Amino acid sequence: MEKDLLLWIQAQQDVLDRLVADAAADFRMEKDHANFVFDSRTVSREMWNLRNGKDLCYDRPSIGFIYSLWYHGRRVNTFLRYYLNLIIQSLDESKIEIFDLGAGTGAVQWAVGIVYAALRAHNVAVPPFSVVNVDSSPFMLQYNEHFLWKHFVRQYPVCAEITTVYRINSWVNEDSSATSNIWLSASYLFDHSENADEVAEEFEKLVEAFEPNKLLLLSSSGKSGLVNKVAKTLGDLGFARHKTVDELSDEVFKGLLHRVSEYRKALQKEADYGFSGDPGWNKDGLYGVVLVKRQGIFFTKDREKLDLYVTLEKDRSRIRLTPEQRKAAENKENHVIIVGPAGCGKSVVLTQRIKNIVEDPVWPYNPNLRMLVTTFNKDLAGHLGDWIEQLLDCPERCARQTFSRNGRKEPFCWFKFKGSNKNNIYVYHQDILPTKIGGLTSCDVTKNGQDIETFHLEMLHRIAEEYVELNKLDRKKMGKILDPVFLLEEYHRIIYGWQCLNEMSYQKKERIGRGSNPTLRYDSLRRRTVWGIIYTYLSQLTASGLGNFTMQRHRMLRRLGSPNSIEKFDYILVDEIQDCTFADYTTFQHLLNPGGKLVLAGDLAQSIHLGTSVHFPTSGFDKIRLKGSFRLPFRVSEAIKPLSQLINSEFKKRRASGETEIIYPYKGSPPGARPIVVYGRDYGQLAAKIRDIFFLYKVFGFGEMAIFENDWQLAKELAAYNVGCTVEIILKSKGLEKSCVIWSTRVGIDTKKDVSEFVYTILTRTTSILIIAICETVNSKFAEVLNLLTQDQEKTSIWDEETKDQISALQRGQFPTTDEEDLDDSEEVRSSDGAEPGVSIEEL
Repeated sequence: MEKDLLLWIQAQQDVLDRLVADAAADFRMEKDHANFVFDSRTVSREMWNLRNGKDLCYDRPSIGFIYSLWYHGRRVNTFLRYYLNLIIQSLDESKIEIFDLGAGTGAVQWAVGIVYAALRAHNVAVPPFSVVNVDSSPFMLQYNEHFLWKHFVRQYPVCAEITTVYRINSWVNEDSSATSNIWLSASYLFDHSENADEVAEEFEKLVEAFEPNKLLLLSSSGKSGLVNKVAKTLGDLGFARHKTVDELSDEVFKGLLHRVSEYRKALQKEADYGFSGDPGWNKDGLYGVVLVKRQGIFFTKDREKLDLYVTLEKDRSRIRLTPEQRKAAENKENHVIIVGPAGCGKSVVLTQRIKNIVEDPVWPYNPNLRMLVTTFNKDLAGHLGDWIEQLLDCPERCARQTFSRNGRKEPFCWFKFKGSNKNNIYVYHQDILPTKIGGLTSCDVTKNGQDIETFHLEMLHRIAEEYVELNKLDRKKMGKILDPVFLLEEYHRIIYGWQCLNEMSYQKKERIGRGSNPTLRYDSLRRRTVWGIIYTYLSQLTASGLGNFTMQRHRMLRRLGSPNSIEKFDYILVDEIQDCTFADYTTFQHLLNPGGKLVLAGDLAQSIHLGTSVHFPTSGFDKIRLKGSFRLPFRVSEAIKPLSQLINSEFKKRRASGETEIIYPYKGSPPGARPIVVYGRDYGQLAAKIRDIFFLYKVFGFGEMAIFENDWQLAKELAAYNVGCTVEIILKSKGLEKSCVIWSTRVGIDTKKDVSEFVYTILTRTTSILIIAICETVNSKFAEVLNLLTQDQEKTSIWDEETKDQISALQRGQFPTTDEEDLDDSEEVRSSDGAEPGVSIEEL
């Protein structure tokens, strides 16, 4: 029978050849877009990476189309003879389940399908088949399901009886019956060279847990060493090496794919697709190993969902911590500071530590416990409250309460344990600590509903103008210090942050982390001018019964420094500690009970409020480092690593109080797509290109885009194309996640010093797709960062030819890269002139 089946299958060679070409033509007609040829040509070039033993990212829209026209036939041919033998031997089974991990364009499904069709053509009874295709590339799965398999079933209708499933990243056995004949095909699972060993380790755990009966490992010939290493390890789990799949004698089909070759040549005549050579059936460039479980069929436990990569989970109670995270969440006696890059799980560890504290085995839900959980981000405080509630899911012992204003729930809350006469856990953001904890009376921070930031910037601008006029100052000598944004930052970072309570202390203070643009020398007229403007600003706010959030923090700290009845805490846990000044840290210390514990968590690379002037305490703290990014797609982490390294060196150069963590892709983080760089001459063209990206890439599972930073015009243009967008400000979104992020480089930022931290924080918000949008009006402060991100074009996905040209121009230095230096040449204010400490802001 086997010989007859083989002859029947070999007779289908030309038919299968035609089906590959027909599926490609179908895709070409359906998915045509303005950038199709460039995208296809780029994929053709990148596919050479496989032959050279490098990675292929599988993240461009035409990857399935181009890949199928060269590799699909080869991959079908690789395991076809073995599947024929294996299926013949398994005809008495009640069912056969094949899980194809790294399924790509579905070569395993085709191999199984043609064997199934041959058996049915010979009236052989076949057990029910199911094929679960799992891959990290939705583009490959889409091409498999909607084009190649559609044409295959149209030619062989009997194969519609095969149950087919398509999943990104995770697989699950839908039928949890006790017996199950599982064949596990790992196709190209180990192609990420940077984390291949870790992926192999996870794969071994998968095999141990799910006990498949047959294993088929396949990768490029350049990865044969890793495949053999995994195969050897699996021998300890009871698998025998049955066959090495690299002998040409195993090939069922021979020669070229003539129809596919003709189609490629026809396309190349129309435009430059980067095609060369003739595709064949031969297995050259591929390597495989077949392993068989020695013990045969197993009775297995009910199966649960298993993720090849980390998938996002909003329910905190269902997030599985790594051993490293569990250790970091242990409640120890010392103060603790938890550091790590974006997405490494700092907030997860922080909330798990809260659970461990509350559910202490000696005294769980201690009614005397007092805990403050705080962060510098308002919305993040709301998320932390939700997570704590999910973890402390014990309504009979713990009740959550929130406050509503005008029917809308505020993003802060508190928890009260059974038998307690006080609230036990407060989850507050920093802006409300002075009134909710510090006992201060609230004050308005704006007038007549005006935007808070606009109100204070306009007020400072007016006061600065009046001060210059009143004191007859030379504007040229004052330079950039009259910028209201600079003045607000100087007040928050230095005057409040380092508690400079009078002019003399400010004149003598080293402005750590504030850089030299503008320059402010010690005992200078410039510093006197800054002090005078800020003192006037604070005085006028106080006289009007107004304030700002920094003033309220200062008032709270002053009150804490004197005898008072403010409630103290056994534990204070602070998320996003990179926004913490020395004054804030002093506040936390004052709020602790004797013997109380501080638990701080943060990432200095995201210090967009304070930059290198952040206060990051180290003395007296146990420091816990978390590595890798679970949330950030693998390819995004990989692309922004140079920016992370730049920030790290800047912190060292400017003598910051701490050291940033360099981001490394976590071994199980979602592969995702590389950052997409797109250029448009104007809003209209840029929006049209982003529209195409949106509709092509939404297969990754997102429904709208988040535009940073505050680019309303771009959002308006995209809305005209029915593309859903939100317009975000990173200062408000920090610590939160977005499925698709657009960084609009057209809109500048207020800060002059912390561009790298600002951009890094935006880029690390994504959980799926990152788009870097460049317009002809690109802000000059971003040029250095853009150059850094695009210097290795293999790490980013350049959208089209025009974008490629503009990136080349950027790298040649045609965009301005720095602002002019603003040196302090103002006159000195000498101590020998009888300068007094001056008026104090202590009582304002």
